[in-house]
Amino acid sequence: MMDSATLDEVLRDTCPQQAIAAACVLEDGRTSEAVVGPAAATAPTFALGSVTKVLTATMVAQLVAAGSLSFDDPVVAHVPEAAVLGARASEITVRMLLCHSGGLADAWQRYDGFDELLAAVRESGATGAPGETHSYANSGYVVLGRLIEQVTGSSWDQQVRDRILGPVGATRATFEPAPSFAPDLVSDGHGGLRSGEMWPRVGKLYEAAGSTLHGTARDAALLALACATGRTAEGRELLPAELAAELRSCQITLPGRSLRVSGWGLGWALSRSGRQAVEHIGGTSVLVFAEPGNDRAAAVVTNYPQGERAGRAVVHTMLGTPEPAPPTGPGPSDPERYAGHYLSANFAFDIRVEDGTLTSSNPLGGSERIALRHQEGDAFWADFDDVRTEVCFFDMAGRTPRRMHAALRVLHREAEAK
Repeated sequence: MMDSATLDEVLRDTCPQQAIAAACVLEDGRTSEAVVGPAAATAPTFALGSVTKVLTATMVAQLVAAGSLSFDDPVVAHVPEAAVLGARASEITVRMLLCHSGGLADAWQRYDGFDELLAAVRESGATGAPGETHSYANSGYVVLGRLIEQVTGSSWDQQVRDRILGPVGATRATFEPAPSFAPDLVSDGHGGLRSGEMWPRVGKLYEAAGSTLHGTARDAALLALACATGRTAEGRELLPAELAAELRSCQITLPGRSLRVSGWGLGWALSRSGRQAVEHIGGTSVLVFAEPGNDRAAAVVTNYPQGERAGRAVVHTMLGTPEPAPPTGPGPSDPERYAGHYLSANFAFDIRVEDGTLTSSNPLGGSERIALRHQEGDAFWADFDDVRTEVCFFDMAGRTPRRMHAALRVLHREAEAK
């Protein structure tokens, strides 16, 4: 493992001058840490975002270990309110929600309560049949948070303190921004950054999906390694080894060819690194990565929306993982067949052909058209404000796609939108 000076150099090379980034690498019982930016003299806390989902999945697995439920239980057996999700709600299992294959529309808006959220998800329509395909859904993890509360009889945040944060020693983790919180920055539209909110503040309802947990880079790295291996740094069992392995096993592959992950486990995204590694992002500003077989992990937490790229640089440099360039295909022979307006609960993509090139509107805002770069078959990729994502068209009616998978979500072509 390289030293903290090298880690500091990687962060300085990738982090904008006005932003803050912190990293922690754990390997062979040693810790390397670095912080760069205006708060470099402190250990700032950051919103960990969807990294929280790994903790929620780990708690569900602990309840499986205790015999309180099964991964293949229908969700409605533990959360009866979920029956309102539609005619096929009884087919949605705990496993499906954990790996984002339950067919639920994503949601990240403020609602007055759980019932209102469920109604909004139903109104948005299913992304597919239960178990059919992957479509990332914060709403599914809200349901899993409610499940944990129903089964244990106490609040999600109390459970995560008792079951995960305390045993792991994530001492700076908190559910509110700490005095050392690194405030959000957003794009200023001219290649720079300004103060703002990266993501809408949706409140406690989404806590199990990632709306409230904050922590340092060290907290994030310790949590990632413990949840991936099933044991704390001191050797205390967090999960039986076989259940930790099940969380890391592929449950569903993504349509087309994903750029970063080979599939989804239970809570974890499965890395394409070839090292049996797992990872998760928090928004697009945080990355945790773990190689349980080598007992090592890395976390990079930032306060700007392209921070995931700093995380990739740290993992590549410090852990020696491959960083392959996206494949460049020959280009589609008939790009017009992909053109159309594709919709989901949170995103819209307007796909057009311009001067023979397939382009997309930017779902993050702005008027500039973004070129879709061909990978193979019906799979493409694109950079949206330096946020790189796969774009895959599937579910063909003849040669015309009914659906698209982009930014990890399924979108319906407008004529097919539910």
